[in-house]
Amino acid sequence: MALKTNVKISNVSNLSDARYCAGMGVDMLGFCVDESKPDYINPTTFSELTQWVAGPQFVGEFGSMNSDDIKLINTDYQFDLIETAIIENLEPLTVLDIPLILKLENINNPSEDQ
Repeated sequence: MALKTNVKISNVSNLSDARYCAGMGVDMLGFCVDESKPDYINPTTFSELTQWVAGPQFVGEFGSMNSDDIKLINTDYQFDLIETAIIENLEPLTVLDIPLILKLENINNPSEDQ
């Protein structure tokens, strides 16, 4: 049964979670590529995980990284979408020809990322 809205899960870091979400009909799986974060996924692990998952699109979660770092890191992954929290990154990232997601934070309930 398809979900009634698009669903994206963030910080996927293991095969069990990725396959469970795919089986539940999640549309997008997000993978943290910021090495300073606890849920960081290196390119090898990302490749191994995504080979076993069918259905969802794969999102690179770049947080507050600048567009030059995103372009460099993106070459090591095969993302379907890129997520950034910096609005100024959108224009420079259009050259990648990958759909972009702008992550907006709720200022009344800030996340740990800030």
